[in-house]
Amino acid sequence: MTFSIIVTVYNKEKYLKRCLDSILQDKMTDYEIIIIDDGSTDSSEKILIEYANKYKAIKLYRQNNIGIGKTRKKALNLVNGKYLIFVDADDTIEKDLLEMLRKKIIEFNYPDIIKYNICEIDSSKNPDRLLMKNCTVISGKEALYMWNNDTGIRYGLFPMYAFKTDLWKKNINIFSTLPCYEDIANITKILFYAKKIVILDYVGYNYYRNKDSITFSNKDKLFYFQEACDIIINFYSDKIGKDSELYEIIEKYYKYHLERKKVDLSK
Repeated sequence: MTFSIIVTVYNKEKYLKRCLDSILQDKMTDYEIIIIDDGSTDSSEKILIEYANKYKAIKLYRQNNIGIGKTRKKALNLVNGKYLIFVDADDTIEKDLLEMLRKKIIEFNYPDIIKYNICEIDSSKNPDRLLMKNCTVISGKEALYMWNNDTGIRYGLFPMYAFKTDLWKKNINIFSTLPCYEDIANITKILFYAKKIVILDYVGYNYYRNKDSITFSNKDKLFYFQEACDIIINFYSDKIGKDSELYEIIEKYYKYHLERKKVDLSK
């Protein structure tokens, strides 16, 4: 099996069908959809059961609410595909994403990570802020140098990537289970272990901003963002030391974004 698509769900009844239909419309059939319902209290469970009964590719799990970070870590132990993709339950993927990724996996001889672009929908922010327009093949450390030297680049979102499953399973102990900004805390760490990253100038994911997303107070958001930054900085301090140029670049990058976040959340 080539792909495992991980969908974590908590009270997403308004968007679930849109999300799942976007995955199921792909002509490729060599995938599974791992869905974990994290204790939804709306009609999400009913919708998920309906889809699971209709489509063999769907493997449905239900649990008491533990938060997105812990749920995603749990999902990593359930996947069977060679590559895994995270899809948020209120977002969609492009109909040719899986086929595009399959071709690139073969073309580039099974890279550790493939990064593609996100189209941010219903957002007042710069529409190009999640785009990388140059197609390149680099190592994880090269990516860290490149992306952390440019404070304008955004690369810390799980849905931007297809990960080789073994890359995560071999390093599952580094996965941080924050209930907010867990993607920021984790992606910068897994890049450290990646030997080959393929960056595509291709929009494969639609990221919807909506009022029904999991909400935290500004105080909580700042706390978790601070914790995510601390996790990354401490990780690299331990792995490569504070005298390393790469460490200095990463520390500067995350301190910059922490100050920016403080300003954003004070408005």
